[in-house]
Parts: sequence; C-alpha cells; structure tokens
Amino acid sequence: MDAERVENGRDQVHPRNALVKGKRKRTINMIDLTLEQHVELLLENFDVPNTRRNVEKKKNVRWLLRNLRIDNKDNPHLKHVSACLKAILTKEQLI
Repeated sequence: MDAERVENGRDQVHPRNALVKGKRKRTINMIDLTLEQHVELLLENFDVPNTRRNVEKKKNVRWLLRNLRIDNKDNPHLKHVSACLKAILTKEQLI
C-alpha cells in the first residue's frame, strides 16, 4: 500500500515512498512523539553507532553532543538535533 488514509475530519493521504539511505521511511505522526523519540528518528539519517542512538541514556546524549559533528558536518539537521540533545540533557538535570 503506497498511502495511508487518516481520518481527521476528512481523509488525508500520507506518502510512504520516501527513501532514507535505501530504506523505506515510515509514516509517523510527529505530534505524538516525545523529544527523545524525535531525536532518535532524526538520528537514523546520521552516521552514528547503533549503540549510541538510544538517547534515554544520559551518557549517550553526552557522547552525541561531543561526537555528532565529526562525520555529520554536512547533514542539514545537525543544528536541530544538537539543540534537541541539549534540551534533553537540560530537562534531565532539572528533574
């Protein structure tokens, strides 16, 4: 199925054919995502070890803040992801 119908008062069609590094991109309702889920989704497009993609762990967030720019300096989402990682770290310190 190439499109998914979602009822929101009327039918809307969401394409499912966008490719990310040869993989099908899954359709996700961005409103329902937590900040951590949002960052993990964006990290799929970055050159990052799989073990460091879990931003629920504070040590991974710190590692990403130090090392994300090394192989991903040309990624258009780098500044956004860095800001989100800083927000996650700040949020954890406030709790």
